[in-house]
Amino acid sequence: MRTTILTCAFAVLLSFAPAVSEASLQIGSKVTFDTSLPGTYGGQFLLTDGGSDAGKEVSAFETFCVELTEFVANGGTYMVTGIGDITVQGGRTLTNYAAWLYTEFRQGTLNGFSSSSTNDANALQYAFWREMQYSDADINNALPGSPAAAYKALYDAESWLADYIADGSWNKAVGYLGAVRVINLQTIDGKHAQDQLVLVPEASTLAVWSVLCLAGLIAYRRQLG
Repeated sequence: MRTTILTCAFAVLLSFAPAVSEASLQIGSKVTFDTSLPGTYGGQFLLTDGGSDAGKEVSAFETFCVELTEFVANGGTYMVTGIGDITVQGGRTLTNYAAWLYTEFRQGTLNGFSSSSTNDANALQYAFWREMQYSDADINNALPGSPAAAYKALYDAESWLADYIADGSWNKAVGYLGAVRVINLQTIDGKHAQDQLVLVPEASTLAVWSVLCLAGLIAYRRQLG
């Protein structure tokens, strides 16, 4: 009976857990980047641990940037200095739609997206930049070859905005970001680097975990009694 109670409680906990998250990533973590993934400018990037102290190690995950004029270098090591909803340079705020896009991307449910497609990566990176309030002119001024029109055409060919509007399971309240946050980064010598996206456990989810853990513990103790 005791085992059954604890097993059921654990199963309920898992049902509330985010499908994917980087709970170990925190301020003070060190990360490094593989920028060789498909995508011409910006993401997608593979972020891995860069020699973090014990307890701050990071599990590898794929990400996209949310700043246009800052950069990360392939193999470079960076320090996490903040996790929130605003970029350091320009103070640009993450939007509900951008959070939905990254959630769908990370869960593997973004309609038509292939992680092996450069065009898909460029379309998604364009969406993130535009949602961070960068204009096509900003993109053209920052990147070689004035690629905004080509990126926009790729994005416009996708159904993502319509899918977002039709998704009744996603809370579209202004300011709601689900489990998505912005990682603020610096170089090891303290210079600002390009901010990225990450999934973290939601506060509401953590609250549910705490309540369920407490309920399971109480039930277990009653069985002992």
